[in-house]
Amino acid sequence: MGQNIIDAWAKDLIGKSFVWGHTDCHQLLYQFVKITNPTWTDPHGLGRLAGTYSNKVQAIRVARQLKIPEWFAELDYTCKSVNKIETGDIAVVKNTDSRITYDMYWPVIYNNTVMVADPHDDMIKQRHIHEMSLYDFQVYRRNQ
Repeated sequence: MGQNIIDAWAKDLIGKSFVWGHTDCHQLLYQFVKITNPTWTDPHGLGRLAGTYSNKVQAIRVARQLKIPEWFAELDYTCKSVNKIETGDIAVVKNTDSRITYDMYWPVIYNNTVMVADPHDDMIKQRHIHEMSLYDFQVYRRNQ
């Protein structure tokens, strides 16, 4: 995985509009995993879901069928207790609100910087992880 590839990908998305089914956190996760794991073939078809939903209710229905932690294991990502997140990590906020039923995924695009798909202001942003301290997150890191 090259930092230049992640930088170019992030630069293209930062400031763009949040769109369910295209630039929500699940689709950003798909894109990030694809560029950081070039031999990955998407055997569970996350990529085919792009554009198949267009609002929060539909996104929740889609999220219920995703088994992303299992896919992380297949890709050799493990949940780690870390002092500092690193480029290539994925920060995951486990949602405990049963009405929402989907988790949030933040690709770590540069050390402590995450990419966030924010439906509240309809924008893709980069944020320092400490700005996101409101959330209790886990870190998934690919084993080297």
